Amino acid sequence: HAASETSSRAFVEKPVETIASILDGTRNALEFARAAKVGSMVYLSTMEVYGAPTAARVAEGDYGYLDPVAVRSCYPEAKRLAENLCVSYASEYGVPVKIARLTQTFGEGVRYDDGRVFAEFARAILERRDIVLKTEGTTARCYCYLGDALDALEAILEKGATATPYTVANEDTFCTVREMAEALCAAHPESGSKVVFDFDGAARGFAPPFRMRLDCSRLRALGWEPKVGLMEMFDRMMGAMRGR
Repeated sequence: HAASETSSRAFVEKPVETIASILDGTRNALEFARAAKVGSMVYLSTMEVYGAPTAARVAEGDYGYLDPVAVRSCYPEAKRLAENLCVSYASEYGVPVKIARLTQTFGEGVRYDDGRVFAEFARAILERRDIVLKTEGTTARCYCYLGDALDALEAILEKGATATPYTVANEDTFCTVREMAEALCAAHPESGSKVVFDFDGAARGFAPPFRMRLDCSRLRALGWEPKVGLMEMFDRMMGAMRGR
C-alpha cells in the first residue's frame, strides 16, 4: 500500500486531504488484508516519521521532535499514526503487515513536472539552465534508486517480521542538497549549469533543515543491498525524461 500525496506544497495547501488519504487508505488496505487472510503485506511509510532525531546514524528506534500543530506535520503525523494502525491490526487481528520507511526514491518513471528537488535539478540540467536553490541547501539525507527500493519491498514482504519497520535507503548517497546540486553540475559540464541561490519566499512548504544519515542494518540483514549510486540514479531518470 503506497497511496499518499508526497508534495510539500500539497501538505500545506491540502493537509486534510493528505491526512485522509493516508489514514483511510491504510485502514481500507488493512481491512482487505484481514478479510482475505493474506500471507504478507507491506505498508509504505516514510523517513519523515523520524522527525528531527539527534542520533549520528538514525535506525528504526531513533525518533526526534515533530511539531503536532505545524500544518506541514499532517504528512509525518499521519504516517506515524498509520504505522500504529498497522501494528494494531497485527496485534488484534493477526494481520501479517510489515512497514517500509522509504527515503526519497527516484529513477525512471518520475514525471517531468515533478516538484521534488531531484526532479527540479534534473530539469535544470536537461534544459541547460542554472540550478536555483531556495534555501542554503544544508538539509542532508540519503536517497534510493527505484529498482533498489522495489527489491527492498520484495525482501520485506517475503522475509520481514510482522509489525516491524525497515528503513529503505542507500546509505552511500548521504549528502546535502547543495552537495547533490554541485555534484550534478560537475557531472554534466556540457549543460553549463551552475548552482545559484534565490531566497525570496523560500520557506513556504519546506521542511525545516535537518541532517539524517539513515542506518539500514535491519534491512540488509534480510539479504538486501543497494546497487545503484546517486549519479547513476540521475542518469537513468534523466534518460527517461529525455524520451518523455
